[in-house]
Formats: sequence, C-alpha cells, structure tokens
Amino acid sequence: MEYSGIQLEQVGDTKVLNITLFTDSIASARRAVNPSVHSGQGHSLAVCRALEQWFANGSRSVTFVMVHSRFEWGLHHEAHKFVCGLPPVGHRRMATSLDSLRKKATATCLDSWSIIFQNEKYRGHNFLLLQNLDGGIVQPTYAKGRSWLGEVGGHLSVATCMC
Repeated sequence: MEYSGIQLEQVGDTKVLNITLFTDSIASARRAVNPSVHSGQGHSLAVCRALEQWFANGSRSVTFVMVHSRFEWGLHHEAHKFVCGLPPVGHRRMATSLDSLRKKATATCLDSWSIIFQNEKYRGHNFLLLQNLDGGIVQPTYAKGRSWLGEVGGHLSVATCMC
C-alpha cells in the first residue's frame, strides 16, 4: 500500500514490521494519527486508514522519534531540507476548517460586544468603565472559557462585582 509516496507493505524484498518516523514536530505527528474532530481531520483519517490496513497484517508498529532540525542529524536533515524545498501544499476550503470557524465565531462575538457596550442603555448607568494603562476603555473579551473581563485575572466573582 502506498501513502504519500511511502511504501508501507514492502521495501525492496523485505517486509516492513516497524516504521520509525523521525520528526521535529511531535505535535504534528500526534495530530496526524488523531482521528478526532480538528482542522486536519481529513488528512488524519487518511493516515489512520492507511495505518489500519497496514496494522491488520501482523505484529507491526510505528515509532515516533523527536529530533530537532537544528541538530542537522544525517538522513533526517536531508529529508528536512528536501521537504522545506517543496512548494506549499494548498488546503481545500480553509475558510471552513474547524479552527477558522471557531475563530470567526469568537471575532463576531467580540465585535458584537464592542458595539453593544458603546450603548449606555445596554450596559446601564452604573456600569464601571475601566481604563487600561494607555487610557482607553477596557473592552470585554472572550478567550478559552475564561472571564469576559480579562483585567480581573480570570476571577468570575471579581468581574461580577465590577459589573
């Protein structure tokens, strides 16, 4: 079976029982074999499908080894230079990837909050308008489930008292 130019079944006349992948990005290697929902899920599913068929034929294994490219280690360095010289791979429909949709939803939310908080009727007359160190009004924010008012250090009770 061939996947991205790599022969998984045989190399020459010898059956392959172990694939050792030397990489300078172990996070990318983990993501490549992670079929859960994420932006590169289509690629990950293709990798998992190829590996599933390969694993079905006996006691085989895949080993990931972290090697920093700055070490310029032999064959790994040659492969690194070769890959860096390739043209970038275009991704289909990047605007609809999971990460881009999350980013767009967050940006839309922040824009709405910024517009709404300009209206005194919405925020109320007793709302404490905070200023940042530059003298500008602190705007509500949202990031990874933390408090919408970042200046309170993530303490929901402090944000509630300030509002």
